[in-house]
Amino acid sequence: MTKLEDATAAFVELLPPAKLRVIADAMAKAAVDPKTYAVMSLVETAKSKSALGRFLDALKTSGLDGNAGSLLLKCASHVRSSTENEQKLELAMTGPDSYAVATRRTEQVLLDMIHEAQKEIVLVAFVAQDRPKLISALKEAAAKGAEIKILLEAAKEHGGTLDEDQTAILKRELPEARFHRWNVEGTKFQGGKVHAKVAVVDGRVAFVTSANLTGHAMELNLEAGVLVRGGDIPRDLLRHLGGLLDAGFIDQI
Repeated sequence: MTKLEDATAAFVELLPPAKLRVIADAMAKAAVDPKTYAVMSLVETAKSKSALGRFLDALKTSGLDGNAGSLLLKCASHVRSSTENEQKLELAMTGPDSYAVATRRTEQVLLDMIHEAQKEIVLVAFVAQDRPKLISALKEAAAKGAEIKILLEAAKEHGGTLDEDQTAILKRELPEARFHRWNVEGTKFQGGKVHAKVAVVDGRVAFVTSANLTGHAMELNLEAGVLVRGGDIPRDLLRHLGGLLDAGFIDQI
């Protein structure tokens, strides 16, 4: 891609379509020189301001005016929205290869999701142990600005079923993350476990799997999962977990 195409794609990825349309409209009303556009105040984060600056510089270098830049942003935003709303499914497995169906490995799917995260990573599992690659990838994502939220089954001392407090151990390894705990004491769900295994990135990609975040689940067990890109499912999963948090069934530690 050209410098302008690269800059456009990088900027459009950071903001919702509605905000991009506001910026595009402001550009269309502005003067010819991109550096005179009064649009920098329309973005809040340093990352977005930097990306917008690169887009404006590339637009000027290409000799295009505000109307062309506005149209470019609107078209790119529309393509992004259409792509995100088009649901795509992919199978992921752990265990022996059948050589009958091409699938990706469970851990590689998770690593790829974490690497592409820009805003938020949500992980839910029964257990999480001895996965240095995942910890390293999560640390890199946090360093780039992604917020990490993790819900695991609690230890017996905290009302769960595990002998070991895996959340405390993981907090020491990954202090950048926000940890949560299942809280159903005194409800009809008392005695239930955090048995879901789910990952959601940026509300755009979701992975629903039988695999815990352990060595056996990633390398030896027969595990199956489905990666969902686009559509309602990633957003609905986030809304559901957020609703459980609001209702008090999930507590932040």
